[in-house]
Amino acid sequence: MPHSIVQFWSQGTPPPQVAGAVTSWQGAAGFAHQLFDRDAAKDFLLERLGADWLRAFGRAGSATEESDFFRLCHLGLLGVYADCDDWLTGDAAQLVCGPSCLTVFREPTGRSATI
Repeated sequence: MPHSIVQFWSQGTPPPQVAGAVTSWQGAAGFAHQLFDRDAAKDFLLERLGADWLRAFGRAGSATEESDFFRLCHLGLLGVYADCDDWLTGDAAQLVCGPSCLTVFREPTGRSATI
């Protein structure tokens, strides 16, 4: 079974300014790709986590909060989550290191920081 890459765009098809980034993840070798919209995310949460989690999702104040909540829920269950405005620029297989491993990347900001 291939690994899974998931993305969320609240209103269905992403606009042209992010569509290329979404497409870059769709062809990752060895990975299945799924783009969730708000309705599909609600169905997933209800089916996999239950009504309490669906209600929590419904309390999000914006599409960004919906995306953040859905991302954490999905990561807690399975797969790789990629923001719709993030490009895949390397080998997606490098994101998966084992069944109990979490890989996190910090977005470049142009500022130096120590983590």
